[in-house]
Amino acid sequence: MSTTLLLDREAAVIREHARFHAVFKVYAERYIKVFEANKYLNRVLGVEVNYLIVLELLRLHFNHGAATLTQLQKFASTNNIAGPNKVLALVGLLKRTGYVAENVSNSDKRIKNLVPSVSLENVLYVICNNELIVIDELFDLHIVNYLYENDSFVGRVLSKVQLEYIKNIVNCDKFNKIRLFSQSTVGNEMLMKLMIADTISISDGNRIVPFRYESIAQSLNVSRSHIRRMMERCENLGLVRFHSLGGGAIEILQDFEDMYYDFTSSRFAIKKMAAEKAVSQLYHQT
Repeated sequence: MSTTLLLDREAAVIREHARFHAVFKVYAERYIKVFEANKYLNRVLGVEVNYLIVLELLRLHFNHGAATLTQLQKFASTNNIAGPNKVLALVGLLKRTGYVAENVSNSDKRIKNLVPSVSLENVLYVICNNELIVIDELFDLHIVNYLYENDSFVGRVLSKVQLEYIKNIVNCDKFNKIRLFSQSTVGNEMLMKLMIADTISISDGNRIVPFRYESIAQSLNVSRSHIRRMMERCENLGLVRFHSLGGGAIEILQDFEDMYYDFTSSRFAIKKMAAEKAVSQLYHQT
């Protein structure tokens, strides 16, 4: 069976799990808290392309001991996610914010290695930890225990996650509308907040939730107009309906909710498959 079919099957099992929504809400709250606590993360990891490039940097670091600008630019070009100048700008941002240091290679003084800081590694561990907890709670596994045992586990997980995410999320048309928000600063975090917002009423089977732009913007360290523009994009795409100005009452259409949770369950399925493969490779080889 192809990995795509396996992923679809795993995602369906996760999506249909009786505890999926409850576990997702806890996960989303933890995930959002990471970004609310550090405004620089919004710029560094709050956009999908940045997230993928940073994952590649960390993958190279954990698997090979070092990463270079050229390697990151090649990765972005090969997968058609960003041009060389975009990668250069991101690396510059990572250095200015202290998430990455640049060291001269011992083997070749012309090569400058990009070394992630402890704080960037910690962010990765927190995000991975939260995702693996979801998998453990839904399937009564104990995969999260392996996260802190050795760097090889993390490196192997990142390798598999990247490959499958680009193949099954980035290059999958059915998630295009959701990914429009992943490509905007804190778009993913905003959608999480929208999905876990308390229901104030039901209209034609759709949830109506409060989503005040001002408070959402403040919590995510962005402008109110940025949140408003993203929500207007939601409306223009036929994903929500506005019942009052300023986000006082927003109706989330069922198709949008289903699309979002299909997207989310696919992301969890990718992490589950990657983690299980890493455990098998590291601990169950004969």
